[in-house]
Amino acid sequence: MGIPNAFIVGGSKSGTSTLQKILNDHSQIYGLPYESHFFSRHFFNEDISTLSDKTFAHTTSEHKIICDKSVTHVNDKLYLQAIKRYCGDDVKIIFMMRDPIDKFLSWWSFMYSVVMSKYNNDYSTYNKNYYDSVLEEINHDTTFQEFLEFQLDRYDFLTEHQPNRMSSMNKIQLGRYDNLIGNIQEVFGDNCFYIVTEDFKKNRSKVLRDLFQYLGVEHEELPFMVTNTSDKKYLKDIEPKTYEVLYEIYKPSVEKAKEVVGDKIKFWRDYGVK
Repeated sequence: MGIPNAFIVGGSKSGTSTLQKILNDHSQIYGLPYESHFFSRHFFNEDISTLSDKTFAHTTSEHKIICDKSVTHVNDKLYLQAIKRYCGDDVKIIFMMRDPIDKFLSWWSFMYSVVMSKYNNDYSTYNKNYYDSVLEEINHDTTFQEFLEFQLDRYDFLTEHQPNRMSSMNKIQLGRYDNLIGNIQEVFGDNCFYIVTEDFKKNRSKVLRDLFQYLGVEHEELPFMVTNTSDKKYLKDIEPKTYEVLYEIYKPSVEKAKEVVGDKIKFWRDYGVK
């Protein structure tokens, strides 16, 4: 039993599930196969022992790292502050990010594939409640343009009324790395290992070697697997001009990402960042 000493705090649709599955094959790392969302959802009405005694009940002395992956933890400084207070100042923080427009498109593809699964009476991937929750946002008749316009409207509202807190319900906000990285830096300073998804795909061995060093575990060659729950066929008819508005919205995100990872964002679109 133990309290996590490493957290993959984000970001969504950036390969965090794949990373967690890879890390779970390391002999010195224990991680959950699902997201606990403890500090973003359960912390306020459950004792910290719930996380250590139940969620991580199968850890052993061989596990130097107990890792939680919950991409909602980065959405609010309060969640990160709770992690720091209850899990220690030296807790390890990992944050993954991909081209923010690709991330938004991935959200559309994922959500629409979930809707179509329900429409076709296929409940094999998620529980019924999850399918129903996605249907509250879109249905099988929703177009990408309608989805984008809805997200833009909510984005404007949330930016005005809660600019420092990201909402998991707004898929545009989830690509605002300037705010998400800002949350991490304010709470943990430089204590964060940043991974650019596109760089990870091309330089997996080096990224993992550097990550193992950051986590303080031995280097091990681990199998690589790719998990993708969305269907890219729902992206093929989307014209780039449809989402041109996102370039200006995400420019501050790309500027902040470049500040912390340098030229690793070279694989992203051209957002006009020098």
